Formats: sequence, structure tokens, C-alpha cells
Amino acid sequence: ALAASGTVSLELALTDTPHVIAYRVNAATAWAARRLVKTPYVNLVNILLGRPLVPELLQEQCQPIKMAQEIFKLLDNREARAEQLRGFREALIMIGLGDPETPGMKAATAVLSAIRKRGTAA
Repeated sequence: ALAASGTVSLELALTDTPHVIAYRVNAATAWAARRLVKTPYVNLVNILLGRPLVPELLQEQCQPIKMAQEIFKLLDNREARAEQLRGFREALIMIGLGDPETPGMKAATAVLSAIRKRGTAA
């Protein structure tokens, strides 16, 4: 997928959709953002991971040819897609999503464990 930066990246990660971020703003906004924003990434997945998992094509890099090149890398390279999917799981677990064990199951496991401990102590 080709997406703008923002929460859409997390939504795409939740649906296991490999993607590229492309975003361009006016020159004044870009100038201000470069001075105010201290993170090297704009994509939430990349920010969470602290590494460039999802390609970011920003400002001057946000060109049709570069977008197509990055999209074709994902379409043509199975390992590149698999790497993004692994990274998505890692990022989602960091924010409490994507864990195969639901919060309800975790709570049920904790309750059962406490009951078992109590039963053996009696």
C-alpha cells in the first residue's frame, strides 16, 4: 500500500499490509517541522521500532518514480514483505496490540493460576 503518514501506518500493520509512506507538505511547514521534530522518523511504526522498517518518502523524496520503486520492491521481494510483517508484529506488541493472547485470556490465566496456588496451599 501507499499511504500518508499518521495512524494509517498502524492500521495497515494491524492488517498485515506492507506499505510505503509518502508525505509532502508546503515548504514553510517542512522548515518548521525539521526544527521542531526531534525524531528521525515520521511513521509511527518506525518511531516505535527506532529503525526504518517502512520506507518514508518525504518532501523532495516524495516523487512518483521513487514511490513506484519502493512499492515494486515490496511487490517483487518476498523477503522485504516478510521483514515488514515481522516488524509490524514487534511494533504492535510494543503498544499492547498484536499479541496472540488477548487481555481476557491473560486475566483468565492469572485467575486460574491463583486458584490453583490456593488449592494446593489448603
